[in-house]
Amino acid sequence: MPETAIKTERVFLGTPVSGGVARGVVRLIGGAFEEPHRRIIPRGKIDAEIECFYAAVEATREELEALMARLDGEEDRHSREILEMHTMVLNDSLITDQVEEAIREYRECAEYAYYRVVRKCIDSFQRIPDSYMRERALDIRDVAQRVLRHLTGDKREVDHSDTPAVCIAHDLTPSETAQLDRNQVLGFAVELGSKTSHTAIVARSLNLPAVVRLHGICEELYNGDEVLLDGDEGC
Repeated sequence: MPETAIKTERVFLGTPVSGGVARGVVRLIGGAFEEPHRRIIPRGKIDAEIECFYAAVEATREELEALMARLDGEEDRHSREILEMHTMVLNDSLITDQVEEAIREYRECAEYAYYRVVRKCIDSFQRIPDSYMRERALDIRDVAQRVLRHLTGDKREVDHSDTPAVCIAHDLTPSETAQLDRNQVLGFAVELGSKTSHTAIVARSLNLPAVVRLHGICEELYNGDEVLLDGDEGC
């Protein structure tokens, strides 16, 4: 074979959480949880900014309810339970009260105030020794990303390609998983996660291979790259 036709093979080692092997192209999913730009709100527009915040919360609630309505199979039971938990996170008055206070007291824009309050909550969960409780930080981030998309006008959703693919993500959130067409998913490869993460649980329920703790894959892999995912060996 001519040297120019030989492709370089790269191996990433991680933690296997659901067995099986899949071969296909890469589909990158999700995005980073980034801090919005901090804007100062004029005093006369504080009430309007608070109204925008609660409108974003309500729009997120409607999205979650629509997602739950789509999950009617037994294999979707875990995803439904997670999304029900998300509605509880969304309704947490401790968070919403702090956001409203930040808007009124510091005149911060709603997206920055909300991010700051939620970031503190996420950091607190991530410091908990129990691995199951640490995973709940992802649920909070999932809800926050949806609210922030409404506040910033970012309408990006999960890619709904018709080509079956191996889904690659930094940390696949429950609602991102719920939006996927299960018939187009060959397996999951995630940078973070654990054996108790939502990705692992969903992959096992669907009998799809999944590997977590694959550090650096989102920077090294691109949509359309060909990959072989081994959920037994964790690579």
